[in-house]
Amino acid sequence: MKLKDWLICVAAALCIAAYLVAMPRYIDRGISADPYREWIMPDKEGYTGILSVWHIVGFKPYAGSGGEWLIARAKQLERKHYGVYVEVLSMSVEECEARLARGESADIYSFPLGWGYAERFLPLQREFNGLKVGLLETGMQDGVLYAVPFMASGYALLVNTRLAQDRKVILPEEGVSAAWLNDAAEKLTYETGRNRKTKYQGLSGNAVAAALLGANVPAADYTVFQAQRAGLAVAELRAAGDLTRAQSAGKGFTFEALSLYRYTDLVQYLGVARGIDESKLPYAYEFLELALGEKAQAELQPLCVFPVMELEGMHYEPAIVQKTYELLKDPVVPNAFLYQRYKDALKDAANRALNGDEAGKTELLARLEELVNGREIK
Repeated sequence: MKLKDWLICVAAALCIAAYLVAMPRYIDRGISADPYREWIMPDKEGYTGILSVWHIVGFKPYAGSGGEWLIARAKQLERKHYGVYVEVLSMSVEECEARLARGESADIYSFPLGWGYAERFLPLQREFNGLKVGLLETGMQDGVLYAVPFMASGYALLVNTRLAQDRKVILPEEGVSAAWLNDAAEKLTYETGRNRKTKYQGLSGNAVAAALLGANVPAADYTVFQAQRAGLAVAELRAAGDLTRAQSAGKGFTFEALSLYRYTDLVQYLGVARGIDESKLPYAYEFLELALGEKAQAELQPLCVFPVMELEGMHYEPAIVQKTYELLKDPVVPNAFLYQRYKDALKDAANRALNGDEAGKTELLARLEELVNGREIK
C-alpha cells in the first residue's frame, strides 16, 4: 500500500472512531428533545411555589365575595407565570389574630382600614397612579407607602318603614340632617305592650358613623334593628343587601335606605409582608398591580363595592348603592394606620357624643379631622 493510501485509511479510521464516540450524545439529545414542549414552556421563573394571600374581612360587599374577586386576580397571575401558585385564604379578624399567635404568616395581606400597624408591611417601591384624590395617602406613614387601597364601601341610614309610619316619622326629601335624625330617633324611642315591657330604641348601628351625623341619642347594637326593635340603623351597605335578600326570600321586613356622606372607613388594602422572601417580591408587586388594573377594578361593580379609581360607565343597582357611589367619588377616608392607633378612643368619644356630651363630640371631630388630613367630613 502506498503511503498516500495508508494515510487516507488512517484519517478515515480516526473520523469513524470520533463519530462513534461523539454521536451517541447528540443522538440522545435529539431523542429527548421535545420541540412542542420547548415552544409552549415559558422562560424559567425566578421563583416557583406558593404565594400566600390572607384576605382579612373587615366588611363585606353589598353582594358577593371580596375573597372570590381576589381569587380571580390570583388566577390571572398564575396564567402568566408557570409554576407560581397563589393561595387566597379568607378569614375574620379574629381568625387572623389566632393564626398570627400560632406563628403563621402570609406573603400578602388584604386587610381592612384600621387593622394593622405600618411596621407589619414592607415599604412599597412602586408607583401606583390613577387613584382617587387622597386615597393613596391613606396607606402611608411618614410619607412612606406601606399599603394600597383596592376597594371601598359606605354607610347608609336604614329605616324600618312600619315603625316609622306607626310613629308618624316622615322621611327627609333631601339629605339626613342632625335635626331630622334626632327628632326621628326621639319619636321611635318608646315602650308598648302590657306593663310597657316591649321597648323600642330610636337609633342603632355604628357609633362613630352615627355621631358624625350629629346624633345625640344612644345607639343600640345593630342586632336590635334586625329584631325590629329599633326604628333606625346607621349601617354598612352590606346590611341593606342582606335585608333586601331576606325580603326576596319571603322573610324580613320593609325598610328604606338613605345615603349619608363622603366619609367612609370601609376600605380594604393590600400590603406586602415585611418578612417576604425576596424571590417572591416581583410576583407580590404584580399581584398588587393586577388588583389595581382597570379591568379588575371594573369587576368590582357586580359586588356593589366601589373602585379606588374613577372609571367610565360604572352604574349600580339598587339606588342606595348608586347614591353612595356618587358621594364616594370624592371620598374622605382616615389614614389606615393612624385609625388603628386611635379607633378605641374614637369609639369612646362617639359614645359620649351620642349621650349628649359636647366634649365627646368635639374630641371625635378633632381626632377625625386629624385622621383625614384636614379634609371636610360631610
